[in-house]
Amino acid sequence: GYDQLVLELSTAIWTEGTLEIDVTNFDPSSQYSSDKHQVINMYTSDDGSQGVFESTEAWWNIRTGTNYGTGFKLLAAPDGGESREEVRIIEDASWDPSDIHTFKVTWDTEQIHIYLDDEYLETLNFDGRVEPLQYIFIGKDNVYVGQSGPIYSNLCITYSP
Repeated sequence: GYDQLVLELSTAIWTEGTLEIDVTNFDPSSQYSSDKHQVINMYTSDDGSQGVFESTEAWWNIRTGTNYGTGFKLLAAPDGGESREEVRIIEDASWDPSDIHTFKVTWDTEQIHIYLDDEYLETLNFDGRVEPLQYIFIGKDNVYVGQSGPIYSNLCITYSP
C-alpha cells in the first residue's frame, strides 16, 4: 500500500543494532483510524504479518492506536510470539505536528531499548534470538492499517552483522 515502505538489509543482524528515524506531522490521537497501528517495525522475514507470532522469527514493533492513548507501545519478541514482551509508553503525551521527533531503538543479544528525542524511555528483554533481523517496515506492517499523517525521514540503521 501507499502507507508502507519495506526495506531488506543486505546483511541480517544477528547481534546488535540501532534504528533511528525522524517523524514529523506526528499527532497520534488525531490520526487514528484503528485501535492498533504498527508504525515502525523490524522482522526476520518480509512476511510482517500475524504469522510471525506463531514462528521463531525475531521482531519488534512500535505501535500506536486508540488502545494507547496519546502514546505508543513497544513490543519485542526475540524468538516468536511465545517470547513476546511489551510496554506502554507516555500514554498522556502531547504532540505538536510541526515538531520533528526522533525515534531510536537499540538492541543487542540481551535487551532492546527505546528512546524518543534522545531521551531514554524503556528496556525490554530481547535474549534467546534464534533468527536475525533483516526487514524494516515503516508506516505499517502487514497486520494493521497505517496511521494516517506521519512523515518519516532520515532512516539510519547501524549494526554488527
